[in-house]
Amino acid sequence: LADTSPSGAMFSSFMLNLRRFYRTCLIETFVGNVLAEKLSPRELRLFLQKCREMDVGNSGFFTATDLQTVLTDMHYVEISDQISSSCRFLRAHRHPGESYIDYVALADSVTVRQERLFEESIWKSFCFFQKNYMAGCISLTQLPRFLHEPDVRSLVSFATDSSDDVPDGIQGCQKFVRKYCDETDAAELEFFELAALMSRYLMAGTASDSKSAAGKR
Repeated sequence: LADTSPSGAMFSSFMLNLRRFYRTCLIETFVGNVLAEKLSPRELRLFLQKCREMDVGNSGFFTATDLQTVLTDMHYVEISDQISSSCRFLRAHRHPGESYIDYVALADSVTVRQERLFEESIWKSFCFFQKNYMAGCISLTQLPRFLHEPDVRSLVSFATDSSDDVPDGIQGCQKFVRKYCDETDAAELEFFELAALMSRYLMAGTASDSKSAAGKR
């Protein structure tokens, strides 16, 4: 950062660096929001892997140009192009130096955003499902029916990164939830319990890890 900082009066140097930091914040916010809706859990792990490969110095940071290269390699060219200084919402914040991205923090930010979006989707499905049953919880007997709701199936498809794996994903999620209920002697689940379990299975990589293990067998 110091190597590319402008020389001269301290105040002008500070203001230029401040613009650089602000532009970096805009980039991280924009990319984080977009990737949260586009990347499956498997793709997010691949994204972080490619970021680490790009960071040859293992510093935990790389430039916005490096970020564009990673996104282009993952075929997200449109997102990459919007990071450039020609993008409308960044044009006013040009500066003479590079923006440096904490890519681990960016990946963590995407994960948090995905968890929020996932919980919101589960909540909508949960509310719609409960209209028919007039209860605040889901019993184990109702669980299979809930997991086959269209919006829930879409979430499973997103998490497993393939519409072909939806039946296996639903079955695996059901087994995962039932195992928890067996261990805790629970006959029904409240929303936050169910959402946390589904998120742990589908969004934290458990589903894809289970699929990989099954494939090796």
